[in-house]
Parts: sequence; C-alpha cells; structure tokens
Amino acid sequence: MTKQLLSGYEFTQGRRTRTPEILCTRSKLMTRTAECACGAFKVRVEGEPVAVGACSCTQCQKRTGSVFGVAALFPKDSVQRVAGSFNTFVRSGDLGTKWSNYFCPTCGSTIFWEGTFIPDLRGVAVGCFADPSFPPPQTALFNENRHSWVNFPTGAMSHETEPTQTELVALLDQLRRS
Repeated sequence: MTKQLLSGYEFTQGRRTRTPEILCTRSKLMTRTAECACGAFKVRVEGEPVAVGACSCTQCQKRTGSVFGVAALFPKDSVQRVAGSFNTFVRSGDLGTKWSNYFCPTCGSTIFWEGTFIPDLRGVAVGCFADPSFPPPQTALFNENRHSWVNFPTGAMSHETEPTQTELVALLDQLRRS
C-alpha cells in the first residue's frame, strides 16, 4: 500500500489509517477529533468545514477568555460526541438569536455551539483540534469589538457586527463557492 500526504497527514489508500486524530479514506473524507483541556469531552467531525470564522463579539471574548474566538462550521450531523459528558449554556446574541454552548463540566472548555438561525450547522472551537495546520479564518465578525492589535488573514471577509440571518446565509453561500 502506498502512503500519501494529505494536509500534512499520512494515509494509506484503500483502507483507513489513523494518524494524529485524523482518519482518511480513499475518498479523502477527513475525520478530526476536538477535545477539551482535560480530554474528557470529545467530538468527532467528518469532512471539511463549511467555513472558518473569527468572532470578536464580547460574548466570544468572555467564552474563550481571549480577545476573539475561532469556529469551524460543520454540518450539524457531521459533529458527533464520542466521549464524555457536557453541560449547556444558552445565551442571547445581539439580534436576539439564541446560542447554545456545549462545554466540559470538569475543565469548562467549550467544544462546540449552535445558533438558532443556522440550525443545520455546528461551530466547533478550532483550538480544540490542537492542529496548527487547520485552515485560517475566511471571515471575521464583530470587528467593531476587535482589539486594535489583532489582524486577521489578508482576504478574510469582514463584518462589523453580528450579521442578520439573511446576511449570514449569503455569507455562507459565498464561502461555500470560494
């Protein structure tokens, strides 16, 4: 069997070969595992993200303890809990949207979240993949709250606040085509 390189990870054609928390098959369907800081709560995602976005809203700043959060958006059914339990915290967004955050009850790490106006997607915290080769953000939201010393990748689409549902659907469609 021939080993090939895919996004920095080896795989063997014709059968699955486990490499650092990534499984690949002949169809090149990626499977990644995201986990909390203590390793008790884990989710597995299949496929590539629909989009990767950075958010500088004050809620993401408080949720992460950092100056912004980075999410990889995946189809909801491709994000599966594989270990541990979680607690849920529901908060309101600026436009009255509801966001459910799923976090480890032991260490407090938020692994993924869902929003009411993107019901078919789940955002997974990119840092929980612990993969420095993960794709960079394609979009940056809530730039009105971005710290002046933070810069996002050149070419990332920018939005000053929380997009409306219509704007978000258009943005996701644009990112899917790019």
